[in-house]
Amino acid sequence: MLLNQQMAVALFIVSGIGGCFNEDIKQILRTWEREGNEMKNGTFVALVLTGGAVIGVLSAIAVVYASKNPSELTNVTLPTVQTAAYTTETNTFIDDSKEEHEGQNPSMNVMGIYCKDKVKIKVDPIGLKSTSVTVEWPGNDNSKAIWYMSGRLNEETMSIDYENAVKRVITYDRHGMEISDIEIYTSGRGKMTFTKEGMKWDEYNDAIARGMVFRLTRPSEIKEEEKLPEELGTGNMGIYRTITTMEKPDVEEFAYNVRKAYLNEDWDSIKNLIMYPIRINDTEISDADEFTEYMNGKTLSKEGRRDMESESCHDINTSKQCLNLGEDDIWIVDINVGSAKHPQLKITRICGIQ
Repeated sequence: MLLNQQMAVALFIVSGIGGCFNEDIKQILRTWEREGNEMKNGTFVALVLTGGAVIGVLSAIAVVYASKNPSELTNVTLPTVQTAAYTTETNTFIDDSKEEHEGQNPSMNVMGIYCKDKVKIKVDPIGLKSTSVTVEWPGNDNSKAIWYMSGRLNEETMSIDYENAVKRVITYDRHGMEISDIEIYTSGRGKMTFTKEGMKWDEYNDAIARGMVFRLTRPSEIKEEEKLPEELGTGNMGIYRTITTMEKPDVEEFAYNVRKAYLNEDWDSIKNLIMYPIRINDTEISDADEFTEYMNGKTLSKEGRRDMESESCHDINTSKQCLNLGEDDIWIVDINVGSAKHPQLKITRICGIQ
């Protein structure tokens, strides 16, 4: 005969009570005996059995009652046990600041490395609200400019305004060893704006990136530093002594970088390597700003590109008392030759522009 749900509940309750009573009887008898009262084993057993019999009868009555009166137990609710998560006073992960921990840093949506030519701009989130930006801008004279700044991303304008930029210029020798690290300024101001095309950087102090768009680049697309041809800096080490006191490897590396910028039509890099004033296509240009304006929309002629592509920058022609790249397309001189100053190469002629 199977018991219904009500009978099972009643049996559970009564059995539990009976178990408790049975244990209580045993405990009372043991206590009484410890206090010095004698008790025979038979007497002990008899008392325990008597108590057990009484409990058994009560249990049987309860079961019979439950089977005949199920409505009486319909609304019986068993006790519930409430649980709580284990915590300690040192647990800092439990809602210590709900406001701060909601969501994520907005700059997670724009983080990454943005590139244009050899320039790299790295954008990283800091904590929950701030953004760190590092700019590396290689030069053509064994130097590199670096900016460090931080700010908060405005999600409405998708821009970062900053007023804490630090600019440094690091110079290296021909072996890549750092020889100087100069701080140019602090508290630099500017703005970086993120669009579908990439990022625009308005640098208020130097205006160096005006009009440029830096594209978000996958790590696999970032190009390694180009290695110089092995022949550069080899051979006759005194070949340029009438032109400059600069060592041959440094001279040819400078010329090679000028050649590369010329072929890439990288006028922003070339503008700072010119000795002004300079004449291009019968137009005299007095400074870097005028050069940038003049070169807007200009390109290389077929002849200029062909001549420069054939230039190896090794054992450069010096027949006109200058470094002559291509077929008289670019002339380079040391503006400090004959003085006690450190040698400094500058461009004095640019041709092949249309």
